[in-house]
Amino acid sequence: MITPFSIQNGDAIIHGDIHHAHSRSCPIVLLIHGFQGSKNWGFFPIIAEEFARKGMISIMWNMSLNGYSAHAEFMDQPELFARNTISQELSDTQMIIDSLLHDDHILNPKLREQWNGEMYVLGHSRGGGIGILICEKNPSIKKLVLWNAISRFGRFTERQKKLWSETGIFSIGTTVDGRKIDMNYSYIQDLEQHQEEYAPLRAIEHLSTDICIIHAEQDMTVPIREAYALKEHARNVTMHCIPRTGHIFGSTHPFTEMTSTLRDAIDITTAFFST
Repeated sequence: MITPFSIQNGDAIIHGDIHHAHSRSCPIVLLIHGFQGSKNWGFFPIIAEEFARKGMISIMWNMSLNGYSAHAEFMDQPELFARNTISQELSDTQMIIDSLLHDDHILNPKLREQWNGEMYVLGHSRGGGIGILICEKNPSIKKLVLWNAISRFGRFTERQKKLWSETGIFSIGTTVDGRKIDMNYSYIQDLEQHQEEYAPLRAIEHLSTDICIIHAEQDMTVPIREAYALKEHARNVTMHCIPRTGHIFGSTHPFTEMTSTLRDAIDITTAFFST
């Protein structure tokens, strides 16, 4: 079953979906999408369904400024995406957690009865970096899985940042209907303001959370050296390298079929969450 929800965060809205079965004593798994991603992107609905079938409550959402409306398959609100920051994504994620812990805006009474009180996190790509920081803020989170996760947020050259500061925007492409996708310079200003706080390698050192790192051997978007860096700084960590695949484990958006390497990532994750 899928139960949708929406939460207001400032002047923006977080749209999410809960995948769940009729199981009892279920942990909650928070699924955090990456850069230019969404709850409906690629494999996210598939893995949410898989975890629900395995007796978990899967919760995934669009970051409030990710540029996607509630049911969009592709980015359709680039004017929101331009305003996004790491601070906003952390605020969105913390709002989800606070609601789960303290009110019924997301979990209805029936789902709350099914929840066993344990909370896990899976973050893909930039979502992995968000996951690390959110686990630092919420030590009650029991388990963290990182799929092809970044080890740093500042992924721009000095030349790019200089031009960005001069123009106020950084262009990264166009939507399917031809509108420009830009990032405002406020993204960099936010990172610089929180440079030490928003450092995944620093934050992961302090986590008591059990961590499972899963990284594609041929990831060209987030090189596997970033996974090894995270592993070196982490405690309570296991790492799995999946050979002969890349950043999205051979899958596509829109999703067309399960690949053997995505199946491997799901199976490793499910086993980790189940122990």
